[in-house]
Amino acid sequence: MAEKPIRTFFTDELECRSYADRSYKRSLNADEISARQGEDTGYVPPPPAFKRLWNEAACLELVRSRTDVPVPEVLEAYEENGSFILVQKRVPGIPMCRVPEGARAAVMDEVQAHMDALHTLRSDTIGGPLGFVCPPRRAMLGAPPALHLEEWPPLTAAGPDFVFCHNTLSTQNILIDEDAPKVAAIFGWQYAGFWPDFFDAPFFRDPRPSSVQSAHIPAENARLLRFFLDEILQQGLQTTGESLCRTPGPC
Repeated sequence: MAEKPIRTFFTDELECRSYADRSYKRSLNADEISARQGEDTGYVPPPPAFKRLWNEAACLELVRSRTDVPVPEVLEAYEENGSFILVQKRVPGIPMCRVPEGARAAVMDEVQAHMDALHTLRSDTIGGPLGFVCPPRRAMLGAPPALHLEEWPPLTAAGPDFVFCHNTLSTQNILIDEDAPKVAAIFGWQYAGFWPDFFDAPFFRDPRPSSVQSAHIPAENARLLRFFLDEILQQGLQTTGESLCRTPGPC
């Protein structure tokens, strides 16, 4: 008999399961997403979850191999029936958002040090290790429809001007060791990649989710959007010779 998960839940794009020794995430395939979305509400989805999970798996491997930032081990990462599946080893710990304020304060410098370590990884091209460009959701707040793309053109710089950013480093994505005031693991790397350093807001300094905090920093969000308008659209139009409003085939 197959092992039953401790917990299973769905989002609009993912199936998530928790087991005693691992976690399982699967991007819903096109038929499942269509069935869940139902009638057209005008909602423009973020980059497909298939690519975001694939990007997350690659980012975890990069961070584990090139830094001392604690991240879960990737046990499996593969495509199946139009879905991408990511299985990670379970890391014991308590979400940082659930520990007392004093315990959060005790690890604040360590979390900042981990963010600084990530920023030492540099590239001359935006996006994740595999080349997937998954803009953080707050960068697309108020964006015109032409910017809601399934696939982005490459953007490069003259030098290694982009640093590795987590992009959603909130207390919800940080586990604290159960026995000591230290970080056990950092999760949630779907939107990670090489970006300008101002993309990586210190959301971990506030216990609220990054999505809630983002609603209260419109000027910072607008700066991210301006980056896309001023840089990506200009260079993208020059390098592709095509309209950026195009919609490519399935991921």
